Amino acid sequence: MKTLFVLITTLMMASVFADENFARFSIDKSVYEQLSSTQQTALGTKTQELGRFIENNVKTQIPDYLLEKTKNLKVKILLTDKPGRDGLFIPQESGEHTIAVQLVQLNSNGIKALIAHEIFHAIHFQINPDEAAWVREGMAQLFEFMTTGELNGMNLYATINDPSTPLLGEYNPEVSNRAQYGHDQLYFYYMYSHCGKDDFFWKLAQGEDNSGLKGSFLIDAVLDKAGSKQSECLNFTDSAISFEVAKAHNQIQFGTGDDKNKYNVIAGDIAPRFLKANTQEGLKVIITSMPVLSSFRMPLKDFINLKGDCPTCAVYFAGNNFPYSVSEIMPKRVNDSDVILVKLRRN
Repeated sequence: MKTLFVLITTLMMASVFADENFARFSIDKSVYEQLSSTQQTALGTKTQELGRFIENNVKTQIPDYLLEKTKNLKVKILLTDKPGRDGLFIPQESGEHTIAVQLVQLNSNGIKALIAHEIFHAIHFQINPDEAAWVREGMAQLFEFMTTGELNGMNLYATINDPSTPLLGEYNPEVSNRAQYGHDQLYFYYMYSHCGKDDFFWKLAQGEDNSGLKGSFLIDAVLDKAGSKQSECLNFTDSAISFEVAKAHNQIQFGTGDDKNKYNVIAGDIAPRFLKANTQEGLKVIITSMPVLSSFRMPLKDFINLKGDCPTCAVYFAGNNFPYSVSEIMPKRVNDSDVILVKLRRN
């Protein structure tokens, strides 16, 4: 292997190179010269540390057959002091892509996750360009977990506290929508945990050769080929419904093993907060305004008293007493249960 890192200063650019066939860190000479000698030394040390992370944690996650497919991939990680997003993948027609990273982020706790996230975008673009944004962002966050062992806690917290976020959301590069990112992060983490882990992840990343399938259609195709008999892994719609119910009623201790697996997202209780509905009209507004593939949970007795109805939803009932249960059958004891609605189509 070539020397892992070399610090080079040119007339236009100061660069710290990782494996020259994969990634390099760069910084404008004018920005570099404004740093003190101590800061320049620290910069070199930090980029070497991150380079080792790329070599040991990022590249090792990529299967050999995809490493071969991406052998011509070159990524310039440009450290910038210009205002903007913490990290941004900028594809280039030449195939030598750029990742812009705020210089101030280098010493943040999340810098490795940020680097992994943006590098995955580059890899994903190389093997499956034009994928749906919600798939790209959800998978990039999952790749953060695969390389660092941690989910993005801020995004997770945001989606727990905003249960109305849709799964198939829109992404505006100018707006940081943590709840949307968190929702898609959790969905792909759920699918990774339940439906094949690395094998599922990389088959989805690569896409179906020459099929042109994207988004939910691609997920359908990958799951169909996998042939799993688990209901949450049969197809996209079933996976999305199971996930939304699990997100609304995540518990570890179920009465049966099947439920314990199917309706578990992550360890602990991450159930989103209840949206309050005190009137029949208020409940109707909540249900009508729910985006497709979002979920809503409320006490079953309140839902009944307010004459709740959602013909465009999948309806589930979650017991609140141990052993915890989730069912599509109305329970006899409504006082001890919640209703979970998963919006399947527009009104």
